[in-house]
Amino acid sequence: TACNDLSFPIGDRTGGALLTAYINMVTVSAGTMTLSKDTTSPTGNVAAGATSVVLGRFEVKATGEDMEVRQFSYSVIRSVATDLSGTLYFKVREKDTTNTTTLYSMAGSTADYTNDSTARTTTFVTLKAGKTYFIEAIGDISSTVASNVTYAVTALDVTSVKRISSNDIVDPTVTAVTA
Repeated sequence: TACNDLSFPIGDRTGGALLTAYINMVTVSAGTMTLSKDTTSPTGNVAAGATSVVLGRFEVKATGEDMEVRQFSYSVIRSVATDLSGTLYFKVREKDTTNTTTLYSMAGSTADYTNDSTARTTTFVTLKAGKTYFIEAIGDISSTVASNVTYAVTALDVTSVKRISSNDIVDPTVTAVTA
């Protein structure tokens, strides 16, 4: 009888005034992204000359659709005028895995320690919707640095992504996060 057919996905469209009670609706909207400092972002002391030191760990998650990270901004801070040695890497990995992909890298000696910087990724990494990822800044500490020196990568902000289903490139409007 009319209005008693509750079958999925359409329901009974002859229900008169009760029509809306039996229509299944799907609303499609563009994907979003969240970014936050991860609770496991390390703090503490490391030795002069330490290598592959995580200078900041940020949690990023695409919701609603897969997204390619295209560009991000960041700040590198230090408490003395001694540059990081070796290479400063920005890497991404899925949470609970160890496999990383380099988003961007540069010589520690060429980092801008005064101003915010913007980096266009060298590899477009696709973040799968609903999965949690880490973006990690990893660098080497100079062997000549004195004790009580601070280094950090902070104010990370993803500024450009390609939304795969929407097929557009946008600023996901996440707020810059301090490590």
